Amino acid sequence: MAKELFSAEVILKNKELIGELLNDNSLMGVYVIDEDYKIMAFNDTFRENYPGINIGDECYDKLCGRDTPCEDCLRRRTGLSHHTVQGEYKDLKRNCNVMVKMSSIVWDQNQSGYLLRIYDKAISPQDKEKMLNFAVEVDAFEKEHQAVIDVDFSNNRFTFIHGELGGIKLNGEFSTGFVTPLANIVHRDDVVELTQFIMRGNDIANDASYPGQEDEVVDFRMLNNYQEYEWFRIKKYPRRNDSRHFMLALRDIREEKQKESDYNFKMREALRIANISVETKSVFLSNIATEIRTPMNNIKGMLQIAKKNYEDKEKMMECLSKVETSANVLLSLMSDVLELSKIETGRYVLSNEEFSMKELMSDIKKEYEQKAWNKGIEFVTDITLLDYDRFLGDGAKLAQVLSNLLDNALKFTNKDGKTGINLNVVYVMGENVGLRFEIIDNGAGMSEEEIKRLFNPLNYPNIDSDKHIGLGITIAKSLVDMMDGYLKIESIKGRGTKATVDISLKVQEAEPAPRKTLRTVRTSMPKELNGRRILIVEDNPINLDVAVEILESRGLIIESAVNGREGLQKFEESAPGYYDAIIMDIQMPVMNGYEAARAIRTSYHEDGKNIPIIATTAMAFDEDVAKAK
Repeated sequence: MAKELFSAEVILKNKELIGELLNDNSLMGVYVIDEDYKIMAFNDTFRENYPGINIGDECYDKLCGRDTPCEDCLRRRTGLSHHTVQGEYKDLKRNCNVMVKMSSIVWDQNQSGYLLRIYDKAISPQDKEKMLNFAVEVDAFEKEHQAVIDVDFSNNRFTFIHGELGGIKLNGEFSTGFVTPLANIVHRDDVVELTQFIMRGNDIANDASYPGQEDEVVDFRMLNNYQEYEWFRIKKYPRRNDSRHFMLALRDIREEKQKESDYNFKMREALRIANISVETKSVFLSNIATEIRTPMNNIKGMLQIAKKNYEDKEKMMECLSKVETSANVLLSLMSDVLELSKIETGRYVLSNEEFSMKELMSDIKKEYEQKAWNKGIEFVTDITLLDYDRFLGDGAKLAQVLSNLLDNALKFTNKDGKTGINLNVVYVMGENVGLRFEIIDNGAGMSEEEIKRLFNPLNYPNIDSDKHIGLGITIAKSLVDMMDGYLKIESIKGRGTKATVDISLKVQEAEPAPRKTLRTVRTSMPKELNGRRILIVEDNPINLDVAVEILESRGLIIESAVNGREGLQKFEESAPGYYDAIIMDIQMPVMNGYEAARAIRTSYHEDGKNIPIIATTAMAFDEDVAKAK
């Protein structure tokens, strides 16, 4: 066959040459289609490859078993600038590759058409693997998407490759048959963006092919069958090298949007809580500062009065007594702050040890009978325990809860008033016993609004101008919650308050286990302290002055060091038996108390392993005490 027969320009102008090509029974199949894809002529080789083919058949039906034109038909790429184009596709029915060359022709004076030359090419193992992968990709792609639409801007056509959209035809004119009806079911806020997106066909110049890398994506809302708006995502996939031929793949993203919405909600909620937390801490610190400032001002005022009246012993003792009272208030407040901080940060662990309820209640009764007597208040108790005494739990923290509640009861009960505590057994279930503690008073009482704000540590100074309940009630509530108990406050303004604590404890029938004690070198303090030498390692000069004053008053000889390294050096340079004990602060610069104590215990000094080292610290948490021990 002459090479020039494959020139589009020659074929286009020479129908006789087209006839010769159709009559050539080589291995090449040749056929002609019209503008409607109907077969107008073919040669014998083509008939052999596709038996049963007839003039007038639609090529995509007989060759590919489709009811719509093929997406990759070469017709879309022919034109004035390209009369002849070529390509390749996989013929899965005949298990071969098909090489195709298409040219625009004039079939007769009134009818144009397309001349196609095809020949088979054996499929290699690599081709088979590619075909398999392609099939898997197509299958996965279609399962992921609700609809896949082929769009040809050159011919203003669209065809549904996969799926469907309600109210839209499966193929037709793209602008009026697809874009317009789609816009009618899209949320009005998304129409402009979506329309601009799908009409930007001329801007695509991506060489990727189906189902290749996505070029663009837009999220939008569209009506479902129940006339409810749901979220969808549409992606644009370029087709081969044709900048105006692409696919639109539509996917339901309701779950993604719900997760995104949930995540955004959680983030907003976390931010809101964080802002509240910051504000809460700010208000809390402001309130605490106010609470601290009052006793501090009292201390400063009393010291000024004492300086002016230092020769008046009675006045001096009065000032010192008030300074001591204010200092105790400060110490109590700081202890409450540390306690509450420990609870809120989850560092609080309740013990589970055996204790005597009778002893606990007896101690509380003795302490608060005296406090009530000092204020001129009657203190009453009603304790019913039947035969139960020893329980498992944190007796110390239970006593703290009751003490905090009793402190408030005494605080707001005036002289000649009445307060007290009752204890009753509510139920017995095996080894579990339900206990109810009631703390009552006939004092000032509270309104319902004040009770609602009672357990919020931010509001305690604001409940009333003369009712500074403090942090004790908040700590009591937190401890009761940790014990899986229940705290209820009932009150009538001007008539009194009742606090009820319900908890469940296990009865311990066996004899209490002996308590473990730490091994100490000396079992008791020496009766005679005169002449004993103590090394104090303390970096705070005021703390050092106080310690020296107290210990020297007992006849002790005191030497000091300002940090752990200096204390270690003095100990190592001393003769055996020179120091009787070391008092060691824990928090110090250069070398802290832990490091210094460890160095002393591992030193070569004769007294290193046996000399008593007494830790001092302002850190009062149980874990700090345990660590020091």
